Amino acid sequence: MNPLPIPHLIQTCADYYGLNRADLSKGGGRSAVAARRIIVAIAREYTVLSMQDIANQLCIDASTAVSSWQKHCAEINSDPIYQRDYEYLKEALL
Repeated sequence: MNPLPIPHLIQTCADYYGLNRADLSKGGGRSAVAARRIIVAIAREYTVLSMQDIANQLCIDASTAVSSWQKHCAEINSDPIYQRDYEYLKEALL
């Protein structure tokens, strides 16, 4: 597996949602939440980073990263817009 640079993942997702890096580490609106979920999911699936490492890269708590992962798993099959965004970003990054 080729390493996926996490800063590139974060910036690509932030750009896609029209956010800046700081928006991802605080509550934010719906777009920031979706971007965090996608970042955590792609990092979890395509890197060897632990949840703590992913959280550190996003400047969030590990519990927030775990919650983002769990919500991603629930939402990926139930929200077609979220699924479209996830697939688009995954293709753009990998």
